[in-house]
Amino acid sequence: MTAHQGGCLCGAVRYETDGNPLWVTVCYCNFCQKSTGSDHMVEPVFDIGRLRFTSARPARFTLPSAGSGQDVHIHHCAACGTKLALSFAR
Repeated sequence: MTAHQGGCLCGAVRYETDGNPLWVTVCYCNFCQKSTGSDHMVEPVFDIGRLRFTSARPARFTLPSAGSGQDVHIHHCAACGTKLALSFAR
């Protein structure tokens, strides 16, 4: 059963989950501020096995975390640029 679904602005990339988030974080770090153009980012955190991309695969932009130095992967639509997910090397 699909609990949540969504996608990018142009509709090329779609996703769904079969469960609720493990937790929801509201983050005010510099990365999240730059990533959203706001003073914070709201991040529902899902078990990676419960999130599926159901159409086109997102593109991925990778950069090291300013805090840990570990890679942060930003998954986004290659066509419209909508940020869809973050994943981490750790």
